[in-house]
Amino acid sequence: MTQILKVFYEEPAALEPDAFVWPAPPDAPRYYRLYLAGTDLDTLRIGLTALRPEAFLPALHALLQRWPHRWRVTAQGSVQPLLGEALPSVLEAPAETVALVGGPSETLPVDPAPLATADDQGRLPVLRRLLDAGCLVALREPAHHGYDWHLFAPEPLLERLEASLRAHHVSGVRRFLVPYQKARTEERFYFEQWMLDGPSRPDYIREI
Repeated sequence: MTQILKVFYEEPAALEPDAFVWPAPPDAPRYYRLYLAGTDLDTLRIGLTALRPEAFLPALHALLQRWPHRWRVTAQGSVQPLLGEALPSVLEAPAETVALVGGPSETLPVDPAPLATADDQGRLPVLRRLLDAGCLVALREPAHHGYDWHLFAPEPLLERLEASLRAHHVSGVRRFLVPYQKARTEERFYFEQWMLDGPSRPDYIREI
């Protein structure tokens, strides 16, 4: 069994009115994001949640412990507190959850409902306000067979996630870190399907 966990990162970036910009201008607020995706090479099922839960869940769960108060946002815009013991099941099977918000305090700084109900342009102001208040935001992204997770935070995430992955080795799972800006094409995003090993794999794709 060979499963591939891919972590695309952009650290830091600036959040402009309609998009993320990298590299961040010197005077712009800086934000950080990770995109977690996966592929089961034996079945060619594509999506983070198509992997065995142990391939990504312990490391992702550990990363989110930095934000002790959490809420889930449903597709209808309902915002519900999320108890700690429910977090793993939502990360593993987020069909009913469009977004997760982790906060440093018990009070949300802004209503996160537009993360589920607004278009991309409408979500950005809410995302920025949450990040500026110290929150982490995780958005569920559709994949071919399940979902990926897209994380945004006001502080670096990659180093902590890499440490968590190294602490949770799983047999049969290979983990790769990839700069987001160098994986913008479909060929590079799905590199595991045609240049997993050998000299054709670019040096910027780092296996851990």
